[in-house]
Amino acid sequence: MGITADILAILDRIPVWKRLRGLDGRMERLEERVATLEAALRAAANAPRPPTNPCSRCGKETRILRIGRGQGETGAPMEAVVWCDNCETDEIRPYRAPPALR
Repeated sequence: MGITADILAILDRIPVWKRLRGLDGRMERLEERVATLEAALRAAANAPRPPTNPCSRCGKETRILRIGRGQGETGAPMEAVVWCDNCETDEIRPYRAPPALR
């Protein structure tokens, strides 16, 4: 055992070795943090999401029925006709295409 103790004493004088010996506790803390973040991510993925296009009357999700130019004019802004299945109403809203489609 004397040789092992001598080798460890020599290694303790090397700065890199000191950092390597402290990695055990650091790795455990990092693993705990990653596990906490993964649990939070799973909880967020399972959480209900708010509607992306809510109805102005009841707040439930609506469906886009039709997209076109308003009043049939060439330079008119885009409009979308949306339908709510919950309160069975439709309305006309301004529409802007997603960035990938512009």
